[in-house]
Amino acid sequence: MKSLLVLLIGIVIGVAVVHFAFGPVDWRGVGGQTGETVNNAATVAAVRAALALQKDFELFGDIKVSADDGIVTLSGHVASVEQRQLAVLISRGVEGVEEIVDELEVRAPREPAGGTGTEPKPQPQPGDIAG
Repeated sequence: MKSLLVLLIGIVIGVAVVHFAFGPVDWRGVGGQTGETVNNAATVAAVRAALALQKDFELFGDIKVSADDGIVTLSGHVASVEQRQLAVLISRGVEGVEEIVDELEVRAPREPAGGTGTEPKPQPQPGDIAG
C-alpha cells in the first residue's frame, strides 16, 4: 500500500515538474490517437487509484485494468463474488468510465505453505498407539 502511494505521489510530482518546466501540453494536436491514448491512460490510472484507496486494498491487488474510449476492462482474480461486485461498483463510479467489461475470476485465496494454524488437530483413531 505504501509503495503504491509513493508511486502515485511520484507521478503527481513528476507531472507537476514537467508542467511548470515546459508549460501545459495540448495533446489534441499531437498525431492521431495520442489524445485517446492519454485519456485511456488517465482512466486506467483513475480506476487503479480508486481501487487502491479502499481500506482493504489487498483485496484488489490481482486486478488488471485496461481502458479503450471509456470502456474499462477488469481482469485477474479476486477471492469472492462480493469482492468482484465491489471492484465493478468502485470502477463504475470513476469519472470517464462509461462501461465495465467484467472478466474477473473468483478464486479462493491460497493458504500459506505452513497452513493457517487454524486446522483441526487429527483425532486419535482406533488402533493408534498412545504415546
